[in-house]
Amino acid sequence: MRAIITSTVLILSLSAPSLSAGENTEQTNARMQRLENEISLLKRENAALSEKLSDLQKLVTERLLPLAVSSNGTCQEKVEQLAKERDELKRLGLQDRHPDVVRVSSQIQTISVECKLSDTQ
Repeated sequence: MRAIITSTVLILSLSAPSLSAGENTEQTNARMQRLENEISLLKRENAALSEKLSDLQKLVTERLLPLAVSSNGTCQEKVEQLAKERDELKRLGLQDRHPDVVRVSSQIQTISVECKLSDTQ
């Protein structure tokens, strides 16, 4: 077991790019700067995604849950509410093929068909 650990550490130390013998301080500093820039970019992306997630959670709380709870109302009202919900999802940047947009579009179509069937009966 000790031999495996020792050989693993040796292999990692030899293969680690930061420990290469040919690399000088300037190259190391340049690489560190690139990594810091990448970290900064990832932090900004994370913040933007967190904001979108917060908007989606707010949308679910404000619009989807009341819609799921209330089953009364006319077919037209339900379709209009779902259309608003779909528009809001798209405003948040979701594409037509996003699962939430697909789900809402499917609900609109289902309700429309059900309403037409109930109107003819």
